[in-house]
Amino acid sequence: MLVVLSNLGVQLWSMYGDTMMFYFPLNSILGFEGEFEKFLRGAAALQDFFCVGCSTGNILVFSCRDGGNYPLLHNLESEKVAISSLSSSSALLVAANDNGKIFGYSGADAFEKCFSFPGYG
Repeated sequence: MLVVLSNLGVQLWSMYGDTMMFYFPLNSILGFEGEFEKFLRGAAALQDFFCVGCSTGNILVFSCRDGGNYPLLHNLESEKVAISSLSSSSALLVAANDNGKIFGYSGADAFEKCFSFPGYG
């Protein structure tokens, strides 16, 4: 799949980019209130999930099981600092934010935070 992130939301496209399979508008979960522009940045796949980082510090976790339905399963909240990057392994989701903080979630334990390294700006 091709994942497109923007200040409007997340789109999933077919492997060839000819069919949009899923669209999730950013304002449906975060709204547009506040003084800062909202955007999505950082995407990672983990088991049967795909995860997307937000400018608000949230990480949205969607299920990607067969059938074309991609429900939002978790809205992981961290510090109110924009997520800059996401990465994953078979059982671990790792995120970094704009302050340099690195933290991880266990995919096996319903995305429970399992470690954190401080950032220094």
